Amino acid sequence: MSLVSRIERLIATDTIDQSDRLARLYADADVAGKRTLDWAFAALCGYTLETLLAQAQADGDVSLDAWPCQQCGEPCFTTDNGVTYHGEPDDIDYDADADHVALPDTEEAPQAAEAPQETCPRCGVTAPASQPCPTGCGAEEEDTPHGPTT
Repeated sequence: MSLVSRIERLIATDTIDQSDRLARLYADADVAGKRTLDWAFAALCGYTLETLLAQAQADGDVSLDAWPCQQCGEPCFTTDNGVTYHGEPDDIDYDADADHVALPDTEEAPQAAEAPQETCPRCGVTAPASQPCPTGCGAEEEDTPHGPTT
């Protein structure tokens, strides 16, 4: 059984949805960690984790804005000026805020500059422009965003 087949089987039989945990792991990762996760997911399914998370966030399945409160476990977030609230930016839970101060269960990593992204013309995967295509589609052998530019 191949490694990918083994992973697919384990995911299919896992009864615990770890989507929010995976989103937090990605959000907390530095640039190198995000690159590694993106390449691993591209190898597994043809899409970077960044792309999958953006789709899930757009569908409302995952929120990268809210984190669990250390005290009650309910979602909470921090504004740009450092104020924390329970709920999500578009739906503040003032009742929970009245009960206790929201304390996000994470220390957000400083945002580093992202590498320029390009879409591979051969397979359509988005990845850093300076790197070979993570799917191994062969585009790196051609004059493409993921291949030689000489």
